[in-house]
Order: sequence, then structure tokens, then C-alpha cells
Amino acid sequence: MPIIDTPAGTLEVTNAILSASEFRATQKISVSNSAPTKNFSVGDKFHVSTTDADAVNITGNLVAQTLKIGNLLVSPTFDLAAVSNVEIQPPIPSNLPMLPPLSWPPQM
Repeated sequence: MPIIDTPAGTLEVTNAILSASEFRATQKISVSNSAPTKNFSVGDKFHVSTTDADAVNITGNLVAQTLKIGNLLVSPTFDLAAVSNVEIQPPIPSNLPMLPPLSWPPQM
């Protein structure tokens, strides 16, 4: 495993598999980020901090099968066709009566 000569306190590893029962770092850890500002950073989109009020910060979209926040569980109930604006096949005949669009909250 070659270790590239880097500034003091920095370890850079190329083409290696690191394995240990425990890994400890006393400074910030980063992946694809040469200037991390948080305890753990992956690129410029995912950050973990042990001191900020927002311990985990994700910039951009989050893709997950299920998301649980405290007692709130968010999970998919409908497939993509049910929640997207897709054309229904076959097309609905134009002579059928159409309902007006719904609005929320209801207008009084």
C-alpha cells in the first residue's frame, strides 16, 4: 500500500484495502473533499458534525426506500404512475364529464 507524501497529520492511501476493528481520527475525515469543514464530509454534498445543531447535512436529493424521523415514518405508498403526471392508456373519452380540480385547504 503506497503512502503518498502529504502534509503532517494527513494520510493518503491509493489502491488499498484498509481493515481494522476500530478506526479513530482526531481531525476531520473527508472523501473526495480536500478542504472539509465538518467532522466527516463526502464531497460537498454530505456532511456530519458532532457540534452543529444539524448533525447531518445533505445538499441535494435524498434517495431512500424508507425514512424514519423520530416516530414519523415516511415510506412509499403509491407507485410512480400513481403520483406522476402520466397519460392514462387508453385515453379517457372526451365526452365524459370532468370533475373540477380539488384545492386544499377547501375554500369557504
